[in-house]
Amino acid sequence: MGRMLLGYVFQKPSTSIYSKTFRSSPMLETLPPDNWLAKAYATAKKNWKPVSDGYMVDIAPQGAMIPGNKDLLFKGKFYLLTSARTFSSAHMTAMEVKCYGIGTIIGEPTGERMDLSGEITGFTLPNTRLEGILPTARYTTACGDGKMVGVQPDIYVKVAPSDLFAGKDPVMEKLMSLCR
Repeated sequence: MGRMLLGYVFQKPSTSIYSKTFRSSPMLETLPPDNWLAKAYATAKKNWKPVSDGYMVDIAPQGAMIPGNKDLLFKGKFYLLTSARTFSSAHMTAMEVKCYGIGTIIGEPTGERMDLSGEITGFTLPNTRLEGILPTARYTTACGDGKMVGVQPDIYVKVAPSDLFAGKDPVMEKLMSLCR
């Protein structure tokens, strides 16, 4: 969804990640063959480059997903709001905005590391029956320090719990002040 959104504001090839690595794992080897993750891992083993901890594929910048009606392209200043609760695809959208200077990011750093994990699988511990999840893939950011936590905003706005309890939105207030 993020790539679709960005297609309205940025028409050049871009990506949020440069590579994806499936980490070798006994968990992946024991998944049923018809499981989507087992199929993805089998494809990676067959077609991707072997690396020390698994199989890696490089991801080149892709062309923008430009809408069919060019009149819908956005021509103004683009602002993206983020917080510590920005994860997953929204985090990757923020990475792409940051890496390519597509717009101005306002708020707090996103809640994930720049190099992120995904493609999770679940498991149950045999004695306690507690359930857990294991990420099996690593995504390498297209820019910045992969160990850094969060996409750093261009304009930092701290949000305190007291703001939320009072019904205030300091990030939206900052955006509105910039638009006036």
